[in-house]
Amino acid sequence: MTWPPGWRRTRGGSTGSSLLDLDRLQRGVVEPALGPTDVGALAKSVLDGLEWLPRNRIHEDLGSVVVPIDAAKVERILENLLVNANRHTPRTPMSGCG
Repeated sequence: MTWPPGWRRTRGGSTGSSLLDLDRLQRGVVEPALGPTDVGALAKSVLDGLEWLPRNRIHEDLGSVVVPIDAAKVERILENLLVNANRHTPRTPMSGCG
């Protein structure tokens, strides 16, 4: 798979930094930055940022649900899930997000 130029640097971060973040959260070194977030809007924003992802493989059913989450962390999780689902699943439509 070819990644769009700069995607890892600007959107996804690295696996190593994600693991370090998780370790820091588990040890209580950092606290999640919780705030009311519309998860449907966040998922839509993530999808919009992954414009190279084939849309014929995604079923978007994004309702509005506001919950207290760390939006930056959840955004990274959604990006990773969508990219990995695209990379590791047969070429059929994906469901989810919402």
